[in-house]
Amino acid sequence: MRTILIVTVGGSHQPILRSIQQNQPDYVCFLCSGDTQKAKGSYIQVDGQGNVLKSSPTLESPDQPNIVTLAGLARDSYEVIRISNFDNLNECYLSAAETIDRLRTKWPDAEIIVDYTGGTKSMTAGLAAAALDDGRCGIQVVTGIRADLNKVTDQTEFVRPISVWDAQVRRRLTLVHALLAQYQYAAASRLLE
Repeated sequence: MRTILIVTVGGSHQPILRSIQQNQPDYVCFLCSGDTQKAKGSYIQVDGQGNVLKSSPTLESPDQPNIVTLAGLARDSYEVIRISNFDNLNECYLSAAETIDRLRTKWPDAEIIVDYTGGTKSMTAGLAAAALDDGRCGIQVVTGIRADLNKVTDQTEFVRPISVWDAQVRRRLTLVHALLAQYQYAAASRLLE
């Protein structure tokens, strides 16, 4: 079975590399921030030219190549989606939902895993919400030991699957109640199967 990994990009690149290493996906979709007036977007981390990543946040300039190079991804095994309004939850959600739908249409039997570790709050919330709405995605976050509240300590990262069963049941029961209130018993029954 084909495995597809969808990740939000922004901040540290180490969690993304950890997710790729542990999931061993056949295809990776990177959801990245677009350019602003003052800075390049997070897509630079994915496939930017030259050294674009820092091996340590204390370094003044980048000393490592992009994520694709570090992960050893072939050109036909990934794509980069740029989200121009990366602080707009609606745009981030729609971009993530359209991406999930498109990839599910292209590879209907694939396992889709979403990792919402990196990126802006809107990007991560949008991807998680789109995955919940899809109902079939595996959802995960990369975490690790924290020396403080700011960041996970490098080299302690691990992938943690997120159980969303309770959230999905609650959403489904809300729909069932609405259908029952409209006397749509057959539709409510199908949701409970």
